[in-house]
Amino acid sequence: KRGEIWAARSLLKLESDSEVVVLDIGANRGEYSELLLNIFPKAEIHAFEPAAKTFKLLDTRLGDYANVSTYNFALGNTDGTAHLYKENPIARIASLTPLDITQDHLTEEIAIRRLDSVFPTLNVEQIHLAKIDVEGHEMDVLMGAEEGIRSGKIKNIQFELGEFSIDTRTTLKSFFTFFSDYQYELFLIRPRSLYPLKQYKPLYEQYSTTNFVACKK
Repeated sequence: KRGEIWAARSLLKLESDSEVVVLDIGANRGEYSELLLNIFPKAEIHAFEPAAKTFKLLDTRLGDYANVSTYNFALGNTDGTAHLYKENPIARIASLTPLDITQDHLTEEIAIRRLDSVFPTLNVEQIHLAKIDVEGHEMDVLMGAEEGIRSGKIKNIQFELGEFSIDTRTTLKSFFTFFSDYQYELFLIRPRSLYPLKQYKPLYEQYSTTNFVACKK
């Protein structure tokens, strides 16, 4: 996670610590949020984790922070319920799509919401960084947040492309197309730098886990 945390530090460094608002979407056990709090201890963090047992670990880890709110539902492109497929009872990897490593008997029904539906309840004016790690369903989260993205309320959006993107047929080109409609620039997150992706190239399509960030122009 060093590259992700470096990127977050770089993107948020011009903000006052007390004004930073971060969404940790697919928070799992809260490691990312905890690392971010080490850098921005006054940051307001909203962490979303749908798996019941994993959420308990997240809430235990972050529940005592007054500036952290935890939510036991997924963000996506619908308001309702869905099936979450997991690789073990306390899932490190869980997806709304069955994966090669998931086990059918561990499937659980979860609540799912669109960020556009949730946003008014967060009581924030702007989100400085939304980090999305949802095992292939990053595009669904974005589509459920189009109103907030269109309005410019979300400044920076970090997302992942990896092997599970193959299962959901998600391409980097789809992110280029989506963000071009809303005036965001795309960058590849390297260990200690952000590499600008000025235009789409097929050679960028690769599915070892890679993180990108879209920044409002």
